[in-house]
Amino acid sequence: MPKAARTAAAGSVGAVAALAVLVALYFRAAATPEPMAVDEFSRVVRTLASDAHEAERLAVALTRGRLTRNYGEYQHRHLGEDVSDARKKLDAPGPGGNEADVERARALAGRLAADLEAARLRMSDHDAVARIGEDEARIGRELEAMQIVPQ
Repeated sequence: MPKAARTAAAGSVGAVAALAVLVALYFRAAATPEPMAVDEFSRVVRTLASDAHEAERLAVALTRGRLTRNYGEYQHRHLGEDVSDARKKLDAPGPGGNEADVERARALAGRLAADLEAARLRMSDHDAVARIGEDEARIGRELEAMQIVPQ
């Protein structure tokens, strides 16, 4: 077999192999993701509840003048990143039989994210920060009250 023919054949085999890998990757990416385990879901909910309570304590400290605005903004930004990470985890299908809990956790996480951003933007309005802190406390209590049970 001439060298040019061998080179063309090798290139064709390489192209076919690359195409097969791409097709396999496509089907893997397009497959329905695995549902989140109950213990992972429970951990995400506890993290969100903890973040909500921490945000509420920050709000109280800010309204009482115990924190600087810069520190408050930094902490709210950091908590916002934690909540964003938790929301990404909640994008996965929830554990079987807990769909209502997953939807409730998603809604509360969205509300907490909005509160964190609002508090960060209105840091110098103590009345607004106090109201936001009260909502963050409610969110924390609602998350803590969720009874996550394997189905």
